Amino acid sequence: MPQQDDLAATAKGKTGIGMLVTGAVEGEKKQELIYTLVDHQQCYEEFGASATDFMSATALVSGANMIVTGQWKQDGVHMISEFDPQPFLKELKRQGLDYKVLEKHLLLEKWL
Repeated sequence: MPQQDDLAATAKGKTGIGMLVTGAVEGEKKQELIYTLVDHQQCYEEFGASATDFMSATALVSGANMIVTGQWKQDGVHMISEFDPQPFLKELKRQGLDYKVLEKHLLLEKWL
């Protein structure tokens, strides 16, 4: 079985994650796709890790920073969806994980 370090050094291309968000703003239905694409080689050169490891770690570190700085502060166990997403998204960008938001339109309707 190959070692993770060997895979991270040789992986080529991009990987990504995304989430389709559906809701309403001022009574009007709205749907947006929030996504990121990360280049494996760029991540390896910059962080010594695969793009998959970088994306996973960035979300964990960003969440931990939200707790440590008091931006997420509630007693008990809570889901990330219970918190205001904007500070978390800002922290993701600060940590180097850029994302884009695409409003649903005809092209997306064909794929979704």
